[in-house]
Amino acid sequence: MIIAPANGGDLDEIARVVEAAFGQADEAVLVRRLVGEGAAAVSLVARDAAGRIVGHILYSHLIAMPEDGSRVVAVALAPLSVLPVHQRAGIGAALIAAGDEAVAALGATLSVVLGDPAYYTRFGYAVEAAAMIDCAYSGPHLMAKALSDAEPAERRVEVVYPKAFG
Repeated sequence: MIIAPANGGDLDEIARVVEAAFGQADEAVLVRRLVGEGAAAVSLVARDAAGRIVGHILYSHLIAMPEDGSRVVAVALAPLSVLPVHQRAGIGAALIAAGDEAVAALGATLSVVLGDPAYYTRFGYAVEAAAMIDCAYSGPHLMAKALSDAEPAERRVEVVYPKAFG
């Protein structure tokens, strides 16, 4: 398996992977909208030995407004998709590790994800870390992860998702 940045010609194949992973088109439509809006910060694909895309992860730019006026560069991890036949083989974990590293290298200090805590907490995301985040998706499935040692855990931050999420 090879993990690499997605390119413009990958979008249709990515959409097929996302739709198969979620069993519906909504998340694939979201990916297309995020890419179309220019809201994608990092888009990575996992390719099998034949070069076919078997997994995808997308991080979007968030508008982050800390209460204390400091600077936060935040991203949203969404969606993470792996073809059902390839799930439980470590592809999602590899995509998250590579994706978190890629957005941190771009200067992101905070990553936010809405999903299953039983899954994402294995990768350092925590519901408790999102307790200080105000956004449209605040609640028991919102998790966050500091991508920098400089990112303080105890600071209230309002985040606004790209329009595509609405």
